[in-house]
Amino acid sequence: MTNSEIYCGVESVILTYTVKDGPIKITEGTNLSENLGINSARMVDIVLDLEDKFKISIPDSDMEQMNTVGEIVTLIYSLCNGAS
Repeated sequence: MTNSEIYCGVESVILTYTVKDGPIKITEGTNLSENLGINSARMVDIVLDLEDKFKISIPDSDMEQMNTVGEIVTLIYSLCNGAS
């Protein structure tokens, strides 16, 4: 799975949890908390959806490192492609 495919999947999951007025522009630098107002409870929902979408298991310890879209894409890429 490529970074681009993962990015598109991550973006689609995140967009289901955003509650902002108007169009939302998500980039790899988008911070989920600061830019999109996603709190820790919503983050758990996002992680569960990402696990289902990509058929992976995201360790709880990695959730702390999932602040930006780019960090999420990198983590999922490594989990999908067997890197540790």
